[in-house]
Amino acid sequence: METIVDIAHGLGKRTGVIATEELHGATPMGFSAHSNSRGNTDELLSSAATSSNVNLFASYTIHEKYIPVFTDAGYTRITDADLISESTEEKIIGSYSILAEYEPMMVDGSFVSFDRLVTEALEYLSKDEDGFFLMAEGSHIDHGGHNNDIRYMLDELLAFDNMIAAVLEWAKDRDDTVVIVTADHETGGLILDRDATHVDMLEAQKKGYHDCFEWTSTGHTNDDVNLYINGADINFAEFSFKDENRIKNIEVFEIMKTLMIGKEAE
Repeated sequence: METIVDIAHGLGKRTGVIATEELHGATPMGFSAHSNSRGNTDELLSSAATSSNVNLFASYTIHEKYIPVFTDAGYTRITDADLISESTEEKIIGSYSILAEYEPMMVDGSFVSFDRLVTEALEYLSKDEDGFFLMAEGSHIDHGGHNNDIRYMLDELLAFDNMIAAVLEWAKDRDDTVVIVTADHETGGLILDRDATHVDMLEAQKKGYHDCFEWTSTGHTNDDVNLYINGADINFAEFSFKDENRIKNIEVFEIMKTLMIGKEAE
C-alpha cells in the first residue's frame, strides 16, 4: 500500500520518521516499510532501509545487527544529535535511549530531549526547497497506559507536549507548514475528574490511592482521540463518520494527502 512518505518522496520532498520506541515499532514501520505483518522485523527493517526513501530515521534503539542493513543502503549514522541539522548527507540514521525519568533521551551517547531532537530534524529536512514530511511519535505514552502507570504516561505525554510546542514555535512564522497532532488510539481507559490536573494525578499516586483518576483497562480502548490541525483549514464534512465531529482514523492519511497534493497543484 502507498504510504504518505511514498507520496511525499514522489513530490520531491525530504522525509523523516522519528519514534521514541524501537525503529521496528508499528507506527514508524507503518510510515516507512512494506510488509504483511508488523511482526516481520527483518522484512520491515530491510524494506525501510532499501525502499522507503526516508531521509532521516531516529528512534529509541536499533539493534546493532540491523545497522549494516541501513549503512549498506546508503545511510550515514549520526552519533551526536546536535549534528543532525548540520548534516549534508542524503540519508541519515540515529538511535537514542530513554532514561529512568523517561523524558530525557540519549542519542548514541549524547543526551537530547524529544523537542530538541525534532527541532534538529526540522532544520535538516527543511533544507529541501520542495518541502518535507516528518512523522514524530511519542511512543511510550501508550506503554504507560498499558502499565497503568500514571507517572510514566504523564512524563511521556509532557515530553510530547514540549515537542509539539517546539514544532509550533518553529512553524509560527511560516505559511508553508501544516502541523497535525493526533493518536492512533487510547490506552488504559483512563477516566479523570473534570478538574484534575497532572499535578493532582501525581499527588494521588504518591498517596497510594487514586481519588481523581481511574484506569479501567490495560489494553487499547475504543475511546475517541482528538485531532488537531494547525496551519490549514480543513472541511471535515468531506471526511465525516456518522456525525460532523468524528472521522475514521484512516481519514488522517486522506487529509495529509489532500494537503500535500493540493499545495503542489497550486
